[in-house]
Amino acid sequence: MQSDDSNSWWNVGRSYEPSAAQQAEIERIAAEMRDYFGQTEDAPTGTSRAREADRAAIDDEREFIRRFGFDWSRRDRVALIALKHRCDLTDREIRLLRWTGNLRRRNGTVTLASARWAAIFGRCLAVVMFCQFALAVLLQMLTIHHALSPAQFGKLYGVTAFVLAMVWLVHLGYIKPWIIEQRVMKKMAPNPG
Repeated sequence: MQSDDSNSWWNVGRSYEPSAAQQAEIERIAAEMRDYFGQTEDAPTGTSRAREADRAAIDDEREFIRRFGFDWSRRDRVALIALKHRCDLTDREIRLLRWTGNLRRRNGTVTLASARWAAIFGRCLAVVMFCQFALAVLLQMLTIHHALSPAQFGKLYGVTAFVLAMVWLVHLGYIKPWIIEQRVMKKMAPNPG
C-alpha cells in the first residue's frame, strides 16, 4: 500500500496560501518598505550604509538579533525600524526600551509606552537611596575620632561605587525611558506658528 503524501502534515506548510487579509498585510509592508528604501539613491554615504543595515536587519532575523538583542517577526521588525527613523532613536535606546518593557507591539505597529509614574518612582527611589547613603556616611564620619585606615577607605569607596551603580541602574530602568519618550513627543509635536 502506498501512502498519500498530499495530506500529510509535512506538506501542509508547502501548500499554504495566505488569506486575503494576510495578502493585504504583506502588500502593505512591501509598499512601506519600498517607500522607506526608495530614497537611497540620493542619500549620503553614511545614510545609505545605515539604510543597508536597516534592510539587512529587516530581511535577516539573525542580523536583527545581533543588532538589537531580541527577536521579532518580520512585520514587527519593519514597524520597529520605521519607529526608529520616525522618532530618531538609536539602536542603544531601542535595546534599553525593550529591556525595560517600554516598547509595545500590536497588529504590526510598535509604540513607546513609558509611564510617568515609573519615572516619578525612579526619581524618588534614587533620591531616597542617595540620602540614606549620605546620612549613613555622615553619621559614621561623626562617630570616628581617628584617621581612616586604607582598608576603611577601600570599603567606603566600594560602597560608594555600589550605591552609584544602583542609582545609575534605577535611572536607566525607570527614568531614561520617560526622558526618551518626552524627547520624542517634543520632536513629534506640531510647532505653533
